[in-house]
Formats: sequence, C-alpha cells, structure tokens
Amino acid sequence: MLYRMRRSCLIPPSTEETSDPFEHLVATIIHQSHLCPLPLTVQPIIWNYDHGLHLYPTPHTIVLGDKSEQKAFRYTGVTCFNPGSFSNDGTFVAYRPCNQEVELSAL
Repeated sequence: MLYRMRRSCLIPPSTEETSDPFEHLVATIIHQSHLCPLPLTVQPIIWNYDHGLHLYPTPHTIVLGDKSEQKAFRYTGVTCFNPGSFSNDGTFVAYRPCNQEVELSAL
C-alpha cells in the first residue's frame, strides 16, 4: 500500500513534515480515517463493504501488514506498526497493548 500511495501522489509530501514515507502513510490513514486512502482509479472500492475499512472512532493501534520494511510510529496517540515479512527476512513485532509498547524483532 505504501508503494501505491507514493506512486499516486500528485504533490510529493514536503520534507519539512517528514522525510519517512511510512510516517506520511500513517498520517494520511489517520487523517482520512480510512484504511485505503487511495483514489478510485488505483484501488476500486466495493461500496457494500467499504464501511469495514473506516476508522471511526480512531483506534489505539493500527497494524499495517505491508511488503515494506519493519517500522513503528506513534502519531496523535495512535500506535501504528508494520511487522515486516517473517517469511522473507524473519522479522516480527512483539506488541504489549497494556502500555502500547512495540518491540521490533528479528530471527
């Protein structure tokens, strides 16, 4: 999803806000309150099931299972992380919901 979003950006994000594409993706998802913030030409939507992708009320944690590298980021009180690919590079995440602590791990 990160690659698709970067590819379909009309105006690239300013480096003043963030230089990390993952942080930009997290901010976009949280601001739009939707798990798929892509235009209809890139990602068609089945409108009968679109309500399942809405993020209202805003959750405490979002897990993005993407092909990109393992990362964790906290934005406006929401912990968001990508556990990476266990089958490709042996990465995983240990998450503790009681204190919203993310531990990036690898074999």
